[in-house]
Amino acid sequence: MFLRRFTKIYKGVFVSNLTAKEERIAYLLAGGEPISHVSKAVNVSRPTIYKMMKNELFAAKIEECKLDIIEKQRAAEEEAFVDMDKAVLAAKQTILDLAANSNSDSIRLSASKFIVERYEPAPEPAPEEQKFDFAALLKSRVKV
Repeated sequence: MFLRRFTKIYKGVFVSNLTAKEERIAYLLAGGEPISHVSKAVNVSRPTIYKMMKNELFAAKIEECKLDIIEKQRAAEEEAFVDMDKAVLAAKQTILDLAANSNSDSIRLSASKFIVERYEPAPEPAPEEQKFDFAALLKSRVKV
């Protein structure tokens, strides 16, 4: 029953005719669920699931589901990083606003101290004539 429905081909292109239950089985297996858990969750025997997994097209569906899971995880992680960046920028702006506009001297002072303590200016490159030449020093010290 399953194998006949799953292997339909329409104009040379594979067409999936999976039921909702079969789609769920593929997704659960792709997510790393043990076969015994999948069997209980969808009320399908373990031998049937093993038989389904031997079908190349069903195995391909599992791989497709794995890629879908990975893509969703990446999108969620990227969204979390974007949200974190926005939160950090908002916090920085709040500290700057407090340092500049607070009515309380102690809050302005605390915010200013916070900024100064964490500020690390980029080091400015030394002009060529001010750079220390270790090689020249060694040559002048070593007698040949």
